[in-house]
Amino acid sequence: MANFSQLITTIKGHEFVAKILAGEVATEPKSPFTRIVTSDHVYTIDQIPALTTIEGRRQETLVSAVEKQNNTTVLIHGGMNNRLLTVGYRLNTISVFFVDPDDGVEYLFGAAVHVPTPEAQLADFIFPFNGITTTGLLFNLYTTWYSS
Repeated sequence: MANFSQLITTIKGHEFVAKILAGEVATEPKSPFTRIVTSDHVYTIDQIPALTTIEGRRQETLVSAVEKQNNTTVLIHGGMNNRLLTVGYRLNTISVFFVDPDDGVEYLFGAAVHVPTPEAQLADFIFPFNGITTTGLLFNLYTTWYSS
């Protein structure tokens, strides 16, 4: 199993969190988090905050649920499988998108990147569907923010 960084928030994501903390954006009953997108593009952790989009998009799914864990942490759920995948790829990046209710536009909230370890130098390979075996991915992505 590959090792991933924490979910790193983009600059636009930080601006969005500030709106949430200021009470300008409600996260319930409908969550503003929209999609989880996977990518084969290799990013470094330092690149994530400045990103506005994700290159090398390979698969996407709608966010299936968002659970408030406490006053600073939210858990974002999603899942996908390879049934429509025709070409395999290395799962190097997992990203989350949100819609800003101020303008109705979808933005990149943040991303987690594969971090090589001695046991897993390369990211996991997601195989295309072979007509027999389905591969599934379940995502449980935590995002935490603090108000000063």
